[in-house]
Amino acid sequence: MNLIVDHETLKVEGLTRISAENYREVIDSVRARLPQQAKLIEVNLAEVSFIDSQGLSALIALKKSIGANGGRIVLIRPTRVVEQILEITQLNRIFEIRK
Repeated sequence: MNLIVDHETLKVEGLTRISAENYREVIDSVRARLPQQAKLIEVNLAEVSFIDSQGLSALIALKKSIGANGGRIVLIRPTRVVEQILEITQLNRIFEIRK
């Protein structure tokens, strides 16, 4: 996982799975690198081949973290598998998704 700070944006890249095995690392790493003035978290999901309920809870936790500062989270280029899971769980209604 790569975390890139660009002014008020934190970009999360290089994820291939978000699951029970790494969800805590994702949350903790992003929160640790999140600039105080951050207004946007961009999570690139283009390489994510697997996401489970813990992975979804990680995305929700990040949404809450950035939302507390008046910011937002955007999910970038989700794979078809991730997109389907977001649709089934109706989380596509609460997340901004850019294809």
